[in-house]
Formats: sequence, structure tokens, C-alpha cells
Amino acid sequence: RSRLELQLARLYTKLPARASEALVLVRRALTHAPTDALREEALTLGRELADREQDGALLCAVLELLLEQGAGDEEAELLRELVETERYVRNDEGAAIEGLRRLLLLDPEDPKASEDLARLLELSGRHEEALAAYQRLLDLAPHEPAAHQGLVRCFEVCEHSDGLQLSLSLLPTLGLEDPRSDAAQQTLQRGWEQCSAVLETEAREAGLYPP
Repeated sequence: RSRLELQLARLYTKLPARASEALVLVRRALTHAPTDALREEALTLGRELADREQDGALLCAVLELLLEQGAGDEEAELLRELVETERYVRNDEGAAIEGLRRLLLLDPEDPKASEDLARLLELSGRHEEALAAYQRLLDLAPHEPAAHQGLVRCFEVCEHSDGLQLSLSLLPTLGLEDPRSDAAQQTLQRGWEQCSAVLETEAREAGLYPP
């Protein structure tokens, strides 16, 4: 029965007017028989739809359902896929931020998730939260350039003069430029573009982003 529901859901994903019914069928199938084979089939269906139509709603719903059911060793991997789908397919920065927070609850010492969270908070204009995220990143990696320069930018935007002066005083000892300079801004932009390109490549390889 669950396999038939997934087959019908696959048909419905090709009919825009019935996309919501496809989601209901997938949820029902995974609730009735959450076998490894059906879980993988549901993920494949969600990835195909995200790739074909740039519609990540089904994939995110499947990922959330699998996480609710208990993903075990796959939890971190599923959360990362959820973050990438929210960010690059659905363009929902808020949901991506929450996904990164969940990932850090799972592994508070994940430096990549910490840096991604800080950068995304800063790009979203949530500078006070970005400050806290950059400070946590420094706790994990005291010499991380992205953290030191991110603090300078956020301290300035938030008008925290004491923190700004302290952060600026540390830059020369670390061999870092003032991130507010034109040269540093260009370097930062290139870095963000390269980071975005890497993430988009990973998303394409996972079938989450158009070629």
C-alpha cells in the first residue's frame, strides 16, 4: 500500500494542481511503513521535484518527517540537506538559519556550521545575532579570519565601539586586513561568491539545484 501511495505521489508531482495531494500521500506512506527503501524512494522523489521544478516544498517536508521519525546516524546529513534546500531552492534564509541552529544543537563544535550560521545571519541583516555567532566561532577556532573580520563588521553596524576597537587592535597581530577597506571588501565578496559556488555545486550533485 505504501509503495502504491508513493507511485501515485510521483504521478501527482507532475500535475501542479495536485502537488499538495502528493505531499499528503508521501506523508501517509512514510507514516505507515517507514522502511529504508521507502524512505530513500521518498527522498529521491523530493529531490527530483526540487531539481525539475525548483520546488523544494516536498523535499523539505520529507526531510522533516524523516528527522521526526528519528534519523540516527543520518541526522546531521539530513539536516545539512534541509539547510541547502531551504537556502538554494526555496530561497528561505530564515528556515536555513533555523536548520543551522538545529545542526549546531546536534554538534555544537561543528566549525563549518558555525561559520555558515554567522555569515548567513550577517547577510540577512541580523547583526546582533551574527555577533554572537562569530564569537562562538572564535571559541571553536581562535585564529579563524572570518570570525575576527566578521566581528569588526558587525560591531561597527551595531555601534559597539568598545568591541570594535578591541577587534581592530587584534587584526595586525593576526596578519589580517581591516574588513572595512575596499580591498578587504573585494576579498570578502570573492570569498562569499566562492563559498556560494561550492555550496551550489554540492547542491547540484545532490540533485537540489538546476544544472
